[in-house]
Amino acid sequence: MRPGLLDRPTRRPRSSVLEHLLVAASIALVSEVTLHCVVNQQAFLDIYFLPVAWAAWRLGERTGVTAALASAAIVFVSASMDASLFAHPDVGGWMRWTDLALWAGFLFLTATVVAML
Repeated sequence: MRPGLLDRPTRRPRSSVLEHLLVAASIALVSEVTLHCVVNQQAFLDIYFLPVAWAAWRLGERTGVTAALASAAIVFVSASMDASLFAHPDVGGWMRWTDLALWAGFLFLTATVVAML
């Protein structure tokens, strides 16, 4: 019996270097806008979900998680270098880091879930 069309494994189209560069450029653009162009950086952290979700959807889980890791690393390094970044006026000290860790956890979760869709 000949295998049918539905029996064949589906493959994702090969991703190009251009798509990976687009993900890196979009993370850099989001970082630049968030860190230098707005006053309340914490309110704009959700913009990081756009390149992460796109990378996971288009390029797979590995690239989505890598984009989430790069985004989280940029935010954590920036927050450790400047205490005023990503700081809510009512929350200080270790609560700031708890908020950022929770945000990073949801970023990784988004990359994993979107890749499974």
